[in-house]
Amino acid sequence: MSIQLRWESSTGKLNYDEQISKIHNALMECKRNTVMEVGLFIEAKCPKRDGDMIASFLENLNTSNVQSGVLTLTLGCDEPYAKYVFKMTAANVKHYNTLYEHSGAKAYGKHGPVILDDPSALGNFMEKLIEYTKERLLLNWDRAKYLYLSGRKNQKEVFTVDSSEESEGGEVYYGPGF
Repeated sequence: MSIQLRWESSTGKLNYDEQISKIHNALMECKRNTVMEVGLFIEAKCPKRDGDMIASFLENLNTSNVQSGVLTLTLGCDEPYAKYVFKMTAANVKHYNTLYEHSGAKAYGKHGPVILDDPSALGNFMEKLIEYTKERLLLNWDRAKYLYLSGRKNQKEVFTVDSSEESEGGEVYYGPGF
């Protein structure tokens, strides 16, 4: 799934390098805010268990970058069991201070028994994460655009959304295309 932004401007006030610099600064601001907000969402709503999924999500999210006028947010988890957890409903992933799974089996982590306490975990987590990321990305882009590009006239935004990729991971692209 990808979101791309193409920026078209017919103003002659700024030369090409100045335009690229302003757009790059706006994208960096957008990236900084979006990574922070999505990171907080992951820490609060991701099924916790022993914390490996959260650590993997945050590690991947922190590899996001701005290069050649394109902001790339990397969303994904490297844990082998993540694809199963992403399909679970909220009833299967929420736990309230217990030593037992919903099946009745004792809960174990890497280092032995664990207490499961994640009442705010969301079911179908990856779908909700992608939806939240899109929402925050567009909002943060509007804020960054206002801060860095508000003096420009005759500008157009052209959005393309491609949701053909699986919802189990992938990258979200957002940036100007020249």
